[in-house]
Amino acid sequence: MARLIDIEIEQQRICVKFPYNRDLLPVVRTLPGRWFDRDSKHWYVPLEHVSQVIARLSTHHFKLSAELRTYCEENGHPIEGGAPGREDAQSPTGALKVPEGTYSISQLNEEARRALREKFSDDIWLVGEIQNYDKNRATGHAYFELVERLAPHEDPIARLRVVMFQEDRRAVEQMLANAPESIRVRDGLAVRVSGRIDLYAPSGSYQFIINGVDPTYTSGEIHQNRERILGMLEQLGIRERNQQRPWAACPLRVGLITSAGSDAYNDFVHELERTGLGFQVDVHNAKVQGPQTEPSVLRALEYFARNAADYDILALVRGGGSRSDLAYFDTEAIAKAVCMHPLKILIGVGHQRDQCVLDFVAESQKTPTAAAQACAARVKAYLERVEGLFDAIATRATKQQGAAMQRLRAASMHLERAVERRVKVETRRLVQVRAGVSYAAQRGLVQATRRLDRVERAIPAAALSRLQAQSQAIEYARGRVSLLRMKRHFSTQAKRLSQATQRLERRAAARLVAQTRRLQMHQQRLRLLDPQRVLERGFSIISTPAGVVASPDDVPVGAQFSVRLARGAIEAQRIEDRAPDAQVPGE
Repeated sequence: MARLIDIEIEQQRICVKFPYNRDLLPVVRTLPGRWFDRDSKHWYVPLEHVSQVIARLSTHHFKLSAELRTYCEENGHPIEGGAPGREDAQSPTGALKVPEGTYSISQLNEEARRALREKFSDDIWLVGEIQNYDKNRATGHAYFELVERLAPHEDPIARLRVVMFQEDRRAVEQMLANAPESIRVRDGLAVRVSGRIDLYAPSGSYQFIINGVDPTYTSGEIHQNRERILGMLEQLGIRERNQQRPWAACPLRVGLITSAGSDAYNDFVHELERTGLGFQVDVHNAKVQGPQTEPSVLRALEYFARNAADYDILALVRGGGSRSDLAYFDTEAIAKAVCMHPLKILIGVGHQRDQCVLDFVAESQKTPTAAAQACAARVKAYLERVEGLFDAIATRATKQQGAAMQRLRAASMHLERAVERRVKVETRRLVQVRAGVSYAAQRGLVQATRRLDRVERAIPAAALSRLQAQSQAIEYARGRVSLLRMKRHFSTQAKRLSQATQRLERRAAARLVAQTRRLQMHQQRLRLLDPQRVLERGFSIISTPAGVVASPDDVPVGAQFSVRLARGAIEAQRIEDRAPDAQVPGE
């Protein structure tokens, strides 16, 4: 944008336009009655000070617009210093004049802006999808884009820069918030907005200025997207698959997908704790609002799918919010993952009047508290069934015990009579056996006494014979053992030991050399694979507490991370990405 002094006669003011320049700002601030407009990014001075404005700024390479030059000539204001207009503007060298009929860039932009305003003199309605919203909250204005897509998730075929000034922004956001489904402005939201077309002359930027919105259109788009996803699931034949999964008999092992520490988490967990039942809850922290909702929830669903054997039920909960906040769950990927999940999924998203696609494809309980109560009700019903079975078992056991006691008494009486008869029979047999045993014992004692006498007579003779045999064996062995034979044997064993020692030393030395070479080879390979050598070639490693970063998506905006270099490390924080064509304010 060139440095230009223009005039707005209707509003009785001088407009000073120039790109941001730190050295020029102190000069402009000396102009009498000046003020800065944050919307247009221009400085304005009352028309009565036109002579002073021209005198102070003409030496700083400002051009005068044709309208201002004409005004000065007609009203007798001197133009000192020959501030150039279109007729006598010179090149930076001051050598050449611009030929007659040649436009400057600022004049061309002004002509284009007038043509647009004449063509679109009234407000028009425009439809599109919001992108890059809410990046200028500090200024109060909203600068973003509207895009057009042929189908969801496809690349845009057209883009338009739009702006909502502070008052219009408040009105649009309030109008959407007061809609029946309470919509919040966000990226990806389809809107029908009213406003005017304009061209920002200093930069030649074509833009649309929004001043109104149609909430019913956005509500219809959200409903239409939900119906499209449900129709797709019907065609695939999986819409009711998860709804038809049976409940576990006693769902005490609960998987939970939500934002850890949120109100939804506390409502769900505290409701389960209040029951006093032995619930085991494992929470997987996930984003449940914003553009990261889909990948975060999909990662959580995949985790519980891999570990489905460890859980009885899976709950996905979040607190209430606007209808557009819940629309982050209205995606094909999340809907398919829920329908195909091996665990029965319990949805507790929003309040009673909130709905998303997941409420139509899984068990819906509307709120986190209601979802927890549904789990508790299943467990309590199971316990009641178990207690009923225990009562039935106890009653039947009591009846069976009474019948068994009657049978036991009858059997006892029968057994008592049978024992009496058997005792009489066995008593008679015992008398007979006692007489036979007395006779057999006397006979056996006589025979044993005779055998003992024979053994006593045989022992001395046998002992003498054995002693003589042992004496002969000792004499024979003494003759075989001699000093010469022992020396000869020891000499032979010493030679064998020496040879074995030499072989062992040679093999140990060879083995040591081979192992040393292998160790050196492994050390060389370790040096080649050392990550430090990679860092010394100029590479770096970025990591967070969660691990090494492989993608920019692994580092959320505002998160801390560490950059490891060849010598040392740097602690850093990711900041918001700046739009490549963002305007730099003049002050």
